[in-house]
Amino acid sequence: LSTTIQPSEISTDGEFFATGSTDGLVRLWDAATGQVLREMQHGAAINSVAFSFEGRLLASAGEDRLVQRQGAGEAAAHRRHGDVGLGAQ
Repeated sequence: LSTTIQPSEISTDGEFFATGSTDGLVRLWDAATGQVLREMQHGAAINSVAFSFEGRLLASAGEDRLVQRQGAGEAAAHRRHGDVGLGAQ
């Protein structure tokens, strides 16, 4: 199986970017290092991702016609303390 990264979004502060993919995963990345900070399962191929204005929430919309939101701020806080947990939460 292969996956394609489709939509992407950069946080308003430029510290993070998010991607969605055909495998239903939303990934939160550190813009400076290019490392994945967190992976979140949406459940269907992702059509769109967007950060809230303050950058604390990340929304994803999928082919299942659902919009889900995740806390992006938690991963940011972990990154700043050097302890990033991966996995859907």
